[in-house]
Amino acid sequence: MPTAIPAQLPEDPAALKQLVAQLSAALDEKVAALDEKQALVAKLSEEKTSLAEKLEAALQRLRVLLRNHFGRKSEKLAPGQTLLQFPGLMEILEKAGASAGDLALLRQETEPDLAPHPVRQAALDESLPLEEKTHDLPAEEKSCDKCGAAMAQIDSEDSMQLEFVPATFKRIRHRRLKYACKSCGECVKTAERPLHPIMKGLPGPGLLAQTLINKYNDHLPLNRQQEIYARHGVSIARSSLCDWVRHCCLLFEPLYLLIRDRVLQGKVIHADETQVKFRLQSHGDACGDIEGD
Repeated sequence: MPTAIPAQLPEDPAALKQLVAQLSAALDEKVAALDEKQALVAKLSEEKTSLAEKLEAALQRLRVLLRNHFGRKSEKLAPGQTLLQFPGLMEILEKAGASAGDLALLRQETEPDLAPHPVRQAALDESLPLEEKTHDLPAEEKSCDKCGAAMAQIDSEDSMQLEFVPATFKRIRHRRLKYACKSCGECVKTAERPLHPIMKGLPGPGLLAQTLINKYNDHLPLNRQQEIYARHGVSIARSSLCDWVRHCCLLFEPLYLLIRDRVLQGKVIHADETQVKFRLQSHGDACGDIEGD
């Protein structure tokens, strides 16, 4: 069967018809082979796209697992947090040939997580101080717009607002009264000095407690506390704050010793064995991080 047109065509009509039929059959075979190759290329392209999507999904799962295992526990993502709601996504998947079951499952998994949360007013503690503010109409607006008669109050609309009152400082003057005997002039008595956490010191127990809570519970360094106190109009040197903390540690020493004795009396002592990384300054930067006890 010829696959190309010969240079010299036959003059016999019957032979010419036979040559045309043979060329047409050869062309049909080539077209069929080409269609098969195109179908194979399309199939391979679809498989490549599917494998690429599976690879991306596997890499995403691997990144999430690595972050959950080695990252901070507080940075774990909520389910569906990485899913973005693209407009027209369902229509695109439907045109691509996704089944109705897959679309329903995808919609069920994504929509509850991506739905906006309703705004709810926080429940306020009834023991908080309450301040009422009344907002009234101006005098010129208390007349009817239609007949001009004076309007009477019928009701009110109430709404609650939570406000923050900044902490304030106050001075306390301790006045110790003195008494003397006017008969003999030899007896003088003075009221006892009240107990202070730091005798002859400036801070009161409330100020010391606030400083310790800020430093050890809220992790607020003393230099920042100094700036906060300065904004309230009270200038306190950071060295004074350090002395206050030192005096408080001395005051808490009996409590520390009692806790230590109680712990040592137990049969089992639980300890935090988390390793701490540190750097030896004598080795310089070449030392690297060394795990120590």
